[in-house]
Amino acid sequence: MFDLTPIRQTRVWQEAYEEGFKKGLKKGKKLYLAKLVHYWLAKGMKPKKIANLLDCSVSKVRRLAKEPTKDQLRGLHSMGVNRCRPGESGQDKRKRRKNQLLAIAPAPL
Repeated sequence: MFDLTPIRQTRVWQEAYEEGFKKGLKKGKKLYLAKLVHYWLAKGMKPKKIANLLDCSVSKVRRLAKEPTKDQLRGLHSMGVNRCRPGESGQDKRKRRKNQLLAIAPAPL
């Protein structure tokens, strides 16, 4: 096996590692803030109060509220909501979803 210790001690490696670490922290903070905003809005808190708690602007709170959280994206992907079958157009997908919903719906009285 290769020994990476000498490579990791170079200045280029350390600078790249530090830059990647900073980008990861910034992305993680944004995801965490979005999750907090979604949680507090679901609990009925007003955007102005959330902005005061997070020490940011109301427009930033609204922007974060529009962004899906990582958990929401993972849920949509695993359900296959945004996937078309091979050779299927978007219109065909909508028809298929409508038929699936009609099959589940109770029969009228």
